[in-house]
Formats: sequence, structure tokens, C-alpha cells
Amino acid sequence: MFSEPQFSSVSAILSIPIFPISSKSTSLSSTASHARTSTITLNSYLRSDVPPSLPPPPPPSPPPQSNITENYFQQQPQYRQMKIGKYFLEKTIGKGNFAVVKLATHCDTQQKVFNSILIDDLNPGDHKKLEREIAVMKSLIHPYIIRLYEVMESKNLIYLVTEYAANGELLDLLIREKRLSEPKAKEKFRQLVLAVEYIHSKNIVHRDLKAENLLLDSQGNIKVADFGFANVFYPDSKLQTFCGSPPYAAPELYQCLPYSPEKVDIWSLGVLLYVFVCGHLPFDSNNLADLRKRVLSGNYRLPFYLSSDCNSLISHMLTVDPNQRYTINDIKKHSWFTSHDSDVSDLTCQTQLVPNCQLTNAILDHAESLGYNRAQILKSVNGNSYDSDAAIWHLLLEKFQQACQIDSRTRPNVKILDGVFHF
Repeated sequence: MFSEPQFSSVSAILSIPIFPISSKSTSLSSTASHARTSTITLNSYLRSDVPPSLPPPPPPSPPPQSNITENYFQQQPQYRQMKIGKYFLEKTIGKGNFAVVKLATHCDTQQKVFNSILIDDLNPGDHKKLEREIAVMKSLIHPYIIRLYEVMESKNLIYLVTEYAANGELLDLLIREKRLSEPKAKEKFRQLVLAVEYIHSKNIVHRDLKAENLLLDSQGNIKVADFGFANVFYPDSKLQTFCGSPPYAAPELYQCLPYSPEKVDIWSLGVLLYVFVCGHLPFDSNNLADLRKRVLSGNYRLPFYLSSDCNSLISHMLTVDPNQRYTINDIKKHSWFTSHDSDVSDLTCQTQLVPNCQLTNAILDHAESLGYNRAQILKSVNGNSYDSDAAIWHLLLEKFQQACQIDSRTRPNVKILDGVFHF
């Protein structure tokens, strides 16, 4: 028996871009350019019993003047204003048919954020998908996941204010460096695994883990982004919506079989670790039928320069049989992951980072000095409101943590976990 809670019949998920679409000249970047446009739902033409036929070629791109988003926003006087709520809008980071993503600055804290601006006249199906994506983002507060700060709505537009990743996409780092050394790959991969472990602990599956959806903050830390394909699941249940990016999709997705949500993310982690240390995809083809055949065979090449431990971990994640595939706990116990495990301890502590009483009061005092109401901040954060009062808390918390480098092992009298105050 399998089930997928909430909107399980939806065959496609609305994804909100939060990074620029770049064009590069290397082979990895050409693959990435293809991947940026190839996130799809697979159930329309992937079958386990017959080779899939390729989807029809996409229609020609409309001329620039017909871009729905640009035309709509140009007609809206409020969009031409440089300030939206508490944010000064700056350059455009990315755009799609129904969304524009701008860099913005919070007018009180001067912190950079992403401001995703969406047209609020989506069809009912797409609107439900957007609501689900927002609900998922609200439920995830973790140092290696892009944070949602604020949601604003006007008559015609929706604004999603999220954490700014100063160093852009991990993909761009891979293109610059060709591939990552094993120590550097291990640092990034550990952070990614901890983020995915946390996501799964919330009974959420990402379903679109790929290099383009991993951002880097100013310190080079991983930030998992783009939850457009994410969904909740029940423990020990299986899902049946087939979606994702083909080069990162698990074999069971190509076979249209009910699948364990955690195991499809594990496969994607295996693809990502391979990309980190090799600089290219383990399974890749411009022909979808050929790509399907390669994924189902589970055959890929491991370069000679990889350590045996790294080879071992990759092979255990890229196991075709999901029942034999590693779990998150298996990954965390693997010798490649645990070597120099003092770093792992530090990372694990960071995931439980909470402010102590002194810092909490300092943040609230500072917010009051900026004109905010202390009681209203507490009410907004406790009420999961994601308004300007909740946003100032999260922004100042981030700013104070960066400035003071607080001890994550502190046992506070007052703390916030998952956005809720506990006294």
C-alpha cells in the first residue's frame, strides 16, 4: 500500500528559482545548463516495460516582449517602487514566466536577502503547489537549509523573502575548480547529509537534490534550496508521484514503481558526491531513453584517483535496489564520512544552535531600538506568522550569531527551536 499525503495527484510542482541562470562553456556547465531546464515529472512517458519515447521538442521561446512576468510587472506601479515592505529592491537575480527574484536589503538591519516576486493569479492547481512549497519552507529551520523569513501578499503579487546565499550556486564552484578535493567534498557533503537528515526527520522528502539547488553562504556553507518538488510523507509509506531531474533520479522513478521517499533522496546524494569529486555526472545523456538505460543498469565509471573509502560510499548510495541502498545512518557511520570526526561533531552541534537568554534579550532589545514591539515579535514567532516582526527576529538572530560566534553547546534558559519560543 502506498500513499502520498496532500495533493498526491498533482503531476508537476511549481519551482521558484532563487539563483541566476548562467551560461558556461565547460562540459560540466553544458550538462548543468541542460539540467536547469530538464526538471520534469517522469510519469507521463517513463515506463518500466517499454523504452520511453522522447517528449516532443519544446515550443520556440517567445520573444522578449511577450514574457508574461516582465509585461505584468512593468504594468504594475507598485513593482516599479524601490521599496517593498521593509526591503529595498536591487538587481534581478533570476526570472521565469510567473516570478522574478531580486536581491534586496532589509532597511533596518542592512542584511541582504532574496525577494521572490510571484504573480498571484496562478491557476488553482499551481496555487496549491505554491502553498505546499511555502508550508514546507516554514517548517524547516536549519543552518544548512535556505531560511524563509517573510511572506507578503498584495492584490496581485506574492513576495517570498528568503535567506541570501552570497557565494551563489555550488555548481559554479564546481565549474571553477573542475572538481573538489576529497577533503573539500567531504566538508560540503557532511553539511548536505545533515540537512537531508533533518528534512527527513520532519517527514519531508526533497525529490530534487542536485548541484543547481545547493547554494553557498558567505562562509562557503551549504544551503539546500528549491523545495518545489518537496512533499510530506507518512512513516514507512511509499509515494507514487514521479518527478525530479533525470540525471539525479533514482532507478525506481524510471520504473514508475511506488518508492520509499528517503531512498530517492539517498540516490541523489550519491549522484551529488560523485559530481563533487569527479566534476561530471555518473549518468548522463541527451537522449532520455539512453539515460534511463544507464541508470537502470547502475553502471558508471569511478576514476582511479578516488580513495577506496570514497568509492565505497558512492557505490553504496548508487545501488539500484533501494532495499540494499544505504540509509542516512549508514552514510554517517561510513569510514569516509567519519574520518577526522571532530569536524563531524562540530557540524552536528551546529544543527542544534540555539540562542541563550542573554542573546535572546539582546536581540529583542535591539529590535525595540529599531521601532519594533517586543511583545509582537514574540507573538509572531510563536504564531508562525512569517510577517515583518518574525522576520526581524530571524534576521537579527542570524546577525548576532555571525558577529558573536556564540557557543552552540550553551544550555539556555530561553531558547527557540524550529521557530518557537520555549521557556
